[in-house]
Amino acid sequence: MTMMIRAGAGAGADEGTGKRARGSGRGWLAAIGRAIRLSRQRRSLRDLDDHLLDDIGLSWMAARREAERPFWDAPAHWRD
Repeated sequence: MTMMIRAGAGAGADEGTGKRARGSGRGWLAAIGRAIRLSRQRRSLRDLDDHLLDDIGLSWMAARREAERPFWDAPAHWRD
């Protein structure tokens, strides 16, 4: 038996629109990507030399505090 599938439609798609239904997983993938990027940025901040921290106006202690924050502890304006 042969099935024809309309372009853009598939599992999780709204009938006739080709758009995925809410909760399809894309939001979670994006959130995981943001968490990974934030974690990398904080590790990079932790590894900066004192003269580079001075260039961006941060003390060693402030950079260390930021770097030690968990990935889920991000300001709201960074989340979207």
